[in-house]
Amino acid sequence: MSARSSAAVRRSTVAALRWCRFYTRGLDPHFATERAEEIASDLFEHTRWAEERKQAPRRTARQIASRTVRGAGADLLWRRARLHEGSAEMLFDARVGSLSTALWAVVFVLVLASVVVGGWASIRLVTESPVPFATTAPVFAATAVAALALLLLLHHRTRRAGAVLGAVAVSVLPTVAVDALWYISATVPVLVSSVPSLDLLLLLLGNAQGLVLLAAALCWSIARRPTGSQVTT
Repeated sequence: MSARSSAAVRRSTVAALRWCRFYTRGLDPHFATERAEEIASDLFEHTRWAEERKQAPRRTARQIASRTVRGAGADLLWRRARLHEGSAEMLFDARVGSLSTALWAVVFVLVLASVVVGGWASIRLVTESPVPFATTAPVFAATAVAALALLLLLHHRTRRAGAVLGAVAVSVLPTVAVDALWYISATVPVLVSSVPSLDLLLLLLGNAQGLVLLAAALCWSIARRPTGSQVTT
């Protein structure tokens, strides 16, 4: 099988081009297009070189992936240089975009952690001795809402809805999960007796996470709101 027809090579090539599109977002279209063409040309030359040497496609795919990872730092430095060559407005927009991406990462991690914890608690509640449905239902519901929120966060257009749903899930999940695990876990009763204010701490933790997600949804709403000049043009 040639390198060009290899699925592994295609995946690594597509990943490299997606990374290029990611770090060139918000730049002058001329810079972005020029960089994309440069990367595509390098990938083509690398693939052709590998075919001439009759190199195994999987090795070629690993080389392309390694180049992408090792060159990430240089790519970000290149982006920074292009931003400083552009206008102040473009630099500001790029910084806002970077902050938005960082905020999305924080939100995603919080919701993902809730899905993992809720899923683990749900599995234990289903497989262990019977627990009152009124106690387990909130855990199942909060976990399902968190999973839906995680899916919505994967898409730019629905991430605000995902943050709002995630805020609901992460706010209640710590408390309801501990309450349900009380019936089947030997550790939870010991923990509750050792930390008298555990309920309050769990409530504060859930509310703090929920506020972070609601703040993210608010920031994204403001960022998407058109300015006066955008409305009139």
